[in-house]
Amino acid sequence: MPTVKKEAPAKKPTKKTSKKAPKVEKPKSEGQYGIERSHDLPWSEKKVALFKALKSLKATSQTKAVTASQVAEASGGVLATKDVRHYSYHAKAADLVEVVNVEGVAGYCFHLTQKGSALNPDKALAQQEKEKAANKKKEKAAE
Repeated sequence: MPTVKKEAPAKKPTKKTSKKAPKVEKPKSEGQYGIERSHDLPWSEKKVALFKALKSLKATSQTKAVTASQVAEASGGVLATKDVRHYSYHAKAADLVEVVNVEGVAGYCFHLTQKGSALNPDKALAQQEKEKAANKKKEKAAE
């Protein structure tokens, strides 16, 4: 018996829809973009690593400012370049770190201010932890 090939039925043309970009809602608050921040972040392992790395690189003036990748490398893997930028921008709000443009370098460079270089990050973290513990004891006693 001869085999008969059946042809597939013709497909109906599909409606073409225009691919418009989805509407992006505006944020309810302004947010903070760029290097300006309104507040500093609390002390953490990453913030301590940032200050230790900047001190080890002797980045204490604009002429000794270092890039985010240099700081990340000096942190021993604790910080990524994104973390360096994030924590530095917030530390700038407390006048602990300065963020500068250096000619011939893509992106920002970072160095400690006089206030930032006088700070002991380990002591600051320990003090913060001590204050947290004291506040928790007060809250429990108040209950």
